[in-house]
Amino acid sequence: MKILLIHGLSRTPLSLSGLESYLQVRGATTEQFSYFAFAETFDSIVERLYLRLRAIANQGTYGIVAHSLGGLLIRAALANDSIKLPS
Repeated sequence: MKILLIHGLSRTPLSLSGLESYLQVRGATTEQFSYFAFAETFDSIVERLYLRLRAIANQGTYGIVAHSLGGLLIRAALANDSIKLPS
């Protein structure tokens, strides 16, 4: 199974590296979604995350682990149907 990891506010993907290693040792394929809350708008991060989720969903079963702001981002991305996808 593929697992997407999303860090929290003022953190980096490094903050989830221990969990990522743990999951990989147990057979999961992991990927991290990184964002810079101080340099990007919430909406632009949500749009990038939505597009990433669409790509992952086309590959089969996946899970998501999110911390803090990462959880809010994932909720917004899954609920946002107004994002224009490229044709």
